[in-house]
Amino acid sequence: MGSRGDMAVVELVAASMHSAYEPVHSDESGRPRRLAEFLKRSRLAIPVDSTTVGRFVRDKNRIGKIVSQEEFAEAIGVSRAWYGLLETGRVQASIALIDRICDALTLDEQRRITLIALALPAFSQLIFKAITTPP
Repeated sequence: MGSRGDMAVVELVAASMHSAYEPVHSDESGRPRRLAEFLKRSRLAIPVDSTTVGRFVRDKNRIGKIVSQEEFAEAIGVSRAWYGLLETGRVQASIALIDRICDALTLDEQRRITLIALALPAFSQLIFKAITTPP
């Protein structure tokens, strides 16, 4: 962990877990599918008339069209092929990449926690345990 992005995610998760988070324990085999659905649904929910994806400025010829995997991948700094694998649940993202995805999707706190729990269940369960276990 050492990057500022990693620490931002840790702080967000730790600050929010007390009241908003329940660890993902049930149906672990379905987690990749739920992650894939969450990512795709969130990407497709970006308004077509949006001029940005997070801090990424969209090409003028893309405004009025749905945000494609390729465009979203560029916004978060990965290849379209890699993002396609992530959106189909076949690869696991780093903490820093999950943070960039949250920023690009402009997720609110609860949806950020949901994405972190789906994408990094071992990490989120470890943080949850650390903040809920008495000293």
